[in-house]
Amino acid sequence: FLVVMDSCNHVEHQNRAIAAVQEGCMLVMREQGDGANSLEILRLLFDMGSTSQKRKKSCYHGAYQAVFSIVKSLGLGYSTSKWEEIIENVVRPIIEAELDSSDLEDEHYRTYLPQICSLLKSEIPVEITLPLFLHNIRSLLSREMALPLKLYIISQCSEFGLILLSLGPDESAWEKLLSVFKDLWQQLQNGLKCEDLSLSVEENVFKVAGKACLVEMSLALQQAVAALCTPTFQSNLRDSLTMEWVDLLESMVLFAMTYDNTEEE
Repeated sequence: FLVVMDSCNHVEHQNRAIAAVQEGCMLVMREQGDGANSLEILRLLFDMGSTSQKRKKSCYHGAYQAVFSIVKSLGLGYSTSKWEEIIENVVRPIIEAELDSSDLEDEHYRTYLPQICSLLKSEIPVEITLPLFLHNIRSLLSREMALPLKLYIISQCSEFGLILLSLGPDESAWEKLLSVFKDLWQQLQNGLKCEDLSLSVEENVFKVAGKACLVEMSLALQQAVAALCTPTFQSNLRDSLTMEWVDLLESMVLFAMTYDNTEEE
């Protein structure tokens, strides 16, 4: 299978190989309730995707999408430790794959960040999917990449939160999500308060050039928080935690009202 992904130039053959491994993987994982061999065969799918990606073959998406399709399947009933093993060895390497260009980065993260969000709807415990998502948000925003992609990454925070909200109250998860939002907001404020208007890429944690970029990121973060502060949100969480979210949004709005960015414009 790996030779097919590495050397074959027929996309149809490669897609057939991916489909065959995916089908076999589902059979094995459903027959073995403890998931004894699940990691090994999922790893084969990942290696098939990784091999074709390194060869710059577009079919790698098929293998990676197959991995997500399988782990999101219902009825597997794995233990928390087994899910942790699968996430760490198969899912995390997909989102953290090394990419050669900004175009590939844009396509990759716009494809797989929503997949990470959708894992909330699977049988994988929230205490596993939440750290995975938050780690990647922090990591990606601290890397040097195009501003539109960074704005998209921030928008995924609200998408993740809305899915989390649909699952019912989980105050521990919301506290962790709030902590990340607060940290991001504090770092953005620090950058915006810097006296150096040019603010080079090396001078801020978000690796963007100029305060104007930080202004756009701040507005995107504000919109993400606002999208979560809904009546449903307020009815699902205790009042004190709800107020922390509202206070965060208020601080963003007040800062925006008093911030003078005319020089950057």
